[in-house]
Amino acid sequence: MKKLKIDISDFESLSFHSKQAVKFLLENYPPKNVDEMNIGQAEFVFPLKWKAEILGSVFEWIVSEMGSVTLRLAEHPRYARNPPPIFYVSLGKYEPAEFLWEDPEGNPIDLFFESGKTLILDKVKLYLQSLS
Repeated sequence: MKKLKIDISDFESLSFHSKQAVKFLLENYPPKNVDEMNIGQAEFVFPLKWKAEILGSVFEWIVSEMGSVTLRLAEHPRYARNPPPIFYVSLGKYEPAEFLWEDPEGNPIDLFFESGKTLILDKVKLYLQSLS
């Protein structure tokens, strides 16, 4: 599989995949407060942000229309402005014009399958273990 460069003509595809990611994440990590974002509207207004509780801690999801998904700390006194990411994936383009979610090292991730949910939980657990 040859990796291709993403260009401006890919915007619709990036947007489509970002919307799919939002739907998946909302089903699996619903917002703590539905009023804090525009859920249920015909079109999402990106970037989308919502707080979700995972393993008893509050995190914030951020999804951009350009194909990136970030899970970061939501409530932390030290990181009030720009908290570090706990989990991050972005879209990569491959021949023949196929888009895949990738981790920061460029490894494809099956975000919408059980392995994707497991990876997210593993990253959250790793962060929580680092606190103790």
